[in-house]
Amino acid sequence: MDKIKTNDGTYIPVILRPYHEHNHTWAWWGANSCSIDEYNALWRMTVEYLRDESNLHHILYAISPQDISSADEYLSRYPGDEWVDIFGMDSYSLWNLAAITNLGEALSIVNELAYERGKVVALTEVGIENVPIANWWTDYLLEAIKYNEFSRKTVWALVWRNHNTEHHFAPYPGHASATNFIEFFNDPFTVFLGNLNQIYP
Repeated sequence: MDKIKTNDGTYIPVILRPYHEHNHTWAWWGANSCSIDEYNALWRMTVEYLRDESNLHHILYAISPQDISSADEYLSRYPGDEWVDIFGMDSYSLWNLAAITNLGEALSIVNELAYERGKVVALTEVGIENVPIANWWTDYLLEAIKYNEFSRKTVWALVWRNHNTEHHFAPYPGHASATNFIEFFNDPFTVFLGNLNQIYP
């Protein structure tokens, strides 16, 4: 990470999202494999090593449980404000209209928690495999983000990878949701890289 610099030697900010979806059970750092204290100690050890021992200060640390339904659930394995910069959340549940409300409420909860602590919120992973719902981008994802005044403060959403036409999370030319993705792109609420060029001289 100490090599991530501009040509003039300026460090480029990097978002690191270690030990993600820690409220689930699939990983060795998950809810069934380590206690709250052990998880928090692991997180703090990682930050201490990179920030304090390695003197790397261009890293922003994002925490990201998956599909929470309450503030207590979000904070149940939270290592503390000193150790986290970004309040993330992963979600792969947007398969039906009821899930729009669930995700909107979850984003609202996380944004309220983040606002109280001076943090920002991101959907650090989101999507449905192969995007089989043609209007998913505007009528599901965007609706969930626009759910209320707090959910609207979510600063970015990142879909998972595109491996091939049989396993992907964003559309490709000719895909059934490609036209809807263009509508999503053109919505006044969304911002893409092309809108941000002016911030980089």
